[in-house]
Amino acid sequence: MEIQDVNFTNISMGVTLLEPEFGPYVTPSVVILSVIAVFGFVGNTVMLISLLMGYKRGWSNTDLFILNVVVIDLVVVSINLPLRAVVEASPSFPLGESGCKATVYFPYFCTAAVPLTVLSLVLNAAFQRVLRAPCPRWFVYAAVPIIWVVAFVVPIPPVVHARLMSFHFGEQVQFACTTEWPGQWFLYDTVIFALFVALPTLMLLAFCIVIIAVRRQTTGPQEGRRTDILIIIMAALFVVTYLLYHVTHMYLTHSSSYDIRGFVAAIKVGICLIYLNSAVKPLLCACLYHRFRGAFASCRGRDERAGGPDERGAELRSL
Repeated sequence: MEIQDVNFTNISMGVTLLEPEFGPYVTPSVVILSVIAVFGFVGNTVMLISLLMGYKRGWSNTDLFILNVVVIDLVVVSINLPLRAVVEASPSFPLGESGCKATVYFPYFCTAAVPLTVLSLVLNAAFQRVLRAPCPRWFVYAAVPIIWVVAFVVPIPPVVHARLMSFHFGEQVQFACTTEWPGQWFLYDTVIFALFVALPTLMLLAFCIVIIAVRRQTTGPQEGRRTDILIIIMAALFVVTYLLYHVTHMYLTHSSSYDIRGFVAAIKVGICLIYLNSAVKPLLCACLYHRFRGAFASCRGRDERAGGPDERGAELRSL
């Protein structure tokens, strides 16, 4: 595919505009992203192994949904995050045309997949608490592939319009990956924000309120309380981390005047928080989720901690 050229040789541009483009390769944001990538990859890999080690005892609905969350988060920290770190570290886009497509594809993929995985987990918990019965297994088997199909399809339009462009600053040539939409380019991002950030946020808040209300009305021993706390914290993390970035992005998209330095800083903080959201979940599971805490114990001890070989029965007893 032909790379489009833009010549800025005869255009007067201030030094302050060019400094960020030609600044140092290792910036604070690159260091932070690198640390999050290592921490998130190790944590999610260990979490994935701990879940897979218990397959002989069977998986509850909650186990399957958390497994899906872990796999999606592993994609975020092992593919999406390193691509972002490379782009942040390079003043000129270094990955070529295929890399440009990848850097456009995976952020949209994660924007669709992460909220849907968390939403399915919270919906499953709310269903169990209200009806005092686990969700039908067909719901789990249908929800997981639907999440992946939607996440695969959502990035296709932006990828189709992604272009690698070259910018000439005097004798220097810099490359940048851009998305050139025909017509009103901001409409797609607005739809994505409404469907995968705003709507899931409202639904998560509603389902979490239901879970808390049912818990408050329940008397006597409350098994599964730690799991509910884990699920509510995951929902809260999504709301806090994703709203900051996407609300700022929407403001930049629709506003005609703003403080560029302030909003660039807010965008970078939001990006770090999004990746941190995917990196800290294994730590939460280590503290609150029985499957993770019992995975590496002896077989007998593991069965006792996880509720025995019948995970469906354990899930029913926690209702």
